Amino acid sequence: MNDGLTVQTSVNNFSEWMSPYPSVAKEVDRSKHGILHMKMSPYFEDLNYEEEEVEE
Repeated sequence: MNDGLTVQTSVNNFSEWMSPYPSVAKEVDRSKHGILHMKMSPYFEDLNYEEEEVEE
């Protein structure tokens, strides 16, 4: 997007999926790198997360 967010959605019903974008985009922490999924229930997938080490 022009505002720097990466968005994933579907071409089918594009305008329907993207209509809440402005309000959803305001809630995204811009310091994190990820993908904003806009199909059905929007959510942000953080791609910079660190997996916790599992102790054995």
